[in-house]
Amino acid sequence: MNTSQRGFIEACEREQLHLSGKIQSHGAMIIADAAGKMTHISDNIQQLYGDVSPQDLGNGLPDLLWNLFRQFKGETCWFSDELIGEQGELDVVLSLIGRDLVGIEIMPGRESSALRSAVAVLPSTINDEQSLIECRQQLVDYIAELTGFERTMYYHFLPSGDGEVLA
Repeated sequence: MNTSQRGFIEACEREQLHLSGKIQSHGAMIIADAAGKMTHISDNIQQLYGDVSPQDLGNGLPDLLWNLFRQFKGETCWFSDELIGEQGELDVVLSLIGRDLVGIEIMPGRESSALRSAVAVLPSTINDEQSLIECRQQLVDYIAELTGFERTMYYHFLPSGDGEVLA
């Protein structure tokens, strides 16, 4: 990429599109602050994803979006077929906007062989040791089911470099 192209792309990335209330007709957008509070919601959100409406502005993200949002570490994340919307499976893309806002793009799922993440099968909170044990086993069972592997383990590495199977 030459420097004139790089400058053009950087200028595009600085556009304040998240303030327009609009997005491409095939998708919808939510902007959230670092605490997961929705600061902007595109007008067409309910056409794709009925769990959010423009009236939810200022509220926290719904549980499924919150679970995806918590995984965001500042680099663009794509979750394939993670939500179910009005017309089927939806992809979710999270990306940094400015310094402290996260753009949550929601669009119809791409036809892809990518596997769904385990967010939907795991609990949103783990309250005690027994819940943690059950969560580990759910994760191992889920991975075994998706991959078809007979020996799937949850392995904990110890400081010595050895490890133990926890599920």
